[in-house]
Amino acid sequence: MMAFDYRSVVLVKRSNDVGFEDRRVLSSIVVGLTVEAALKLELRAEGRLPVPVEVQEPRDHTSVLIHNVLVPGRRDEQSVWVKVYPQDAKLAISIARGVLSKLKALQWQLVPLSADHCNPDIAAAPHDLLLKSTAGTLRGKLFSAEIKCREVFQRSPSGFNWREDLQKKADVLWRAELAKNPHPWAARILVFCELHRPCHAGDWRLHASISWPGRRWADLFGWSGFPPAVSVACTPATPLPRSPQGVLSEADLEAKWQKKLGSMEMDGDWVQISSFLRALREPFGHPLRHLHGQPSSKKIWRLGPRLKRSPREGVDWARRSGKRGGGAGPSGARVLGPIFGRVSFLREVAFVYYKHRL
Repeated sequence: MMAFDYRSVVLVKRSNDVGFEDRRVLSSIVVGLTVEAALKLELRAEGRLPVPVEVQEPRDHTSVLIHNVLVPGRRDEQSVWVKVYPQDAKLAISIARGVLSKLKALQWQLVPLSADHCNPDIAAAPHDLLLKSTAGTLRGKLFSAEIKCREVFQRSPSGFNWREDLQKKADVLWRAELAKNPHPWAARILVFCELHRPCHAGDWRLHASISWPGRRWADLFGWSGFPPAVSVACTPATPLPRSPQGVLSEADLEAKWQKKLGSMEMDGDWVQISSFLRALREPFGHPLRHLHGQPSSKKIWRLGPRLKRSPREGVDWARRSGKRGGGAGPSGARVLGPIFGRVSFLREVAFVYYKHRL
């Protein structure tokens, strides 16, 4: 199988969307398709054993198939294999980890079931991700997620709205599914990964919206700087009890947590604890004081029944080597790197100790 090298051959991706012009195949297109490939490898793995995104490596993704491409010397569009550079694959795997981590950390505790799932009874595009809720009143219900990776030069260009355009397109499959059989479904989630050019030199950020049956799209997390602002989403399955004045409801707390989480430094299902503390406007210079120390220390984050369980190293938190791969300092000692905590662990810490800072 020959794979075109997009750096040395001009490949043009034809757009079927009137809102976007044809564009040259560059790293952003390749990265976006590799994100989908990473999710398929974990959840569907055609002809291969499934490989969780947490352990996927760049060598797992060496090429991707791109449709509707014009190649030099040809007038007709075709599907071609394009080389995935190691830095493309590394970035795509990181984004796939971030997407799964964000979705799993939502209040409905979503568990991914499959990627690129098709309903044979409707003529519509596949679901990028199919997830099931394992908590609350929506337990057992299905969530459909669509993931879009796009280069963003301007967040609010004249005559175009990123959020509205993507939501409108995500509605097509959602409406078809609800018309066919609404009973299994809880909601449709749109995840937008904002890339820059060159995408390896800039930050990538995740934004998400949610659409409940019969309701308008609402923000789930992110979207800072993308107009217009939309009210934060909440579960519509049962009416939420009115909270006393000045007391946040569980849905309000969850929404505030998701917003805070979007500003933290994440690595898959882990968050750098110093960035967690910084986001909550807490002293962040010595995060280890909250994780272990004297049994009588009041600074340790204790959780569980009666707040007696101490944080577990390797489970709730872990220290990353300062030099990935186990490097050592000049004296031969391992370089101590940043301390990370699991998203689920830090969510519980935030709700127990820092509600007033969310």
